[in-house]
Amino acid sequence: MTARGAGDRYETILNLLGQGIIDGAFPVGSVLPTEQIQEDQHVSRTVVREATRTLSTLGLVKAQRNVGTTVLPPSDWATTHPMVIRWRAHGPDFLIQHHELLELRLGVEPVAAELSARRAPVDTGAKLMEHAAQMGAALRAASPEGFFEADSLFHKALLEGSGNAILAKQAGPVAAGLHARFESGQEHLRRLIQDSVDRHVFLAEAVALGDTLMARRWAEMLIRYTLAEVRPARPQAAEVHDGSAAGG
Repeated sequence: MTARGAGDRYETILNLLGQGIIDGAFPVGSVLPTEQIQEDQHVSRTVVREATRTLSTLGLVKAQRNVGTTVLPPSDWATTHPMVIRWRAHGPDFLIQHHELLELRLGVEPVAAELSARRAPVDTGAKLMEHAAQMGAALRAASPEGFFEADSLFHKALLEGSGNAILAKQAGPVAAGLHARFESGQEHLRRLIQDSVDRHVFLAEAVALGDTLMARRWAEMLIRYTLAEVRPARPQAAEVHDGSAAGG
């Protein structure tokens, strides 16, 4: 077997098990039927072992001597890891995850916007304007894939422009969440509208001007508009501004 073939089989088993755990096909507390998986999927014990080892690092399972590989509860999952975000995006609690990621962003992006406007307004502002323009071009071309890719790059530049290494690390979960939104099949979350592009432009302009107050306000407003879309999925959530937007 080639290295590529082995890698493909590993990815297949990893996604099969990871998605199965997220979907509840392998309930919490159950022992993964590793031997059955080897037989059904025609893979070696080594491939399954490597896949379960990765799942263990993500907090989805735990290997126990004389017991096997046990499925762990969601409270143990590495919920900000891009792989877990992708699996949850195709699972039953996608809208809950979407809401949770937006709340995470609400806590970090306004701060990142303020710091970007203070520390690197020219460089970061230029990158943000470029990505906002790409979003506009994708909107005119009716390309959701291009829109969300540009949106992801916009927020990555914003977080990295803060000059704070910890904030910059949030670019991974943010990008994964935006890509998951595109892949979700939820049409109301894939809708492309000009208002969303405009809000990104206003944020980019505030950063470029070094206006820390407005940069922070636009970053918060952008996320709150997006949060309003998923309010029905989380009725217990705090009230947010009314609005409708794609991207965020």
